[in-house]
Amino acid sequence: MTKSASEENAIGASTQYVDGMRSALGSFAPITLQPTEELGKLAKEVLDDPIALQKLGDRVFELLEREIRSQQERSGASGRRLS
Repeated sequence: MTKSASEENAIGASTQYVDGMRSALGSFAPITLQPTEELGKLAKEVLDDPIALQKLGDRVFELLEREIRSQQERSGASGRRLS
């Protein structure tokens, strides 16, 4: 089965996004996603749907906030903000 140019672009975009997230969040939650056709299709669907993209961004932000709070509590820094 041959991939279309848009599928290739979606897979490339999702891989680039995951790599960027991996470097930004490496200390929070290691990610080991391998780009697949299914992941590429999902990435394209989300990127093409502004509401889904907003929901995804909101959820990622919520999870990052939760993780930061958890790390602060574990380190005894619950009253301080991370800089």
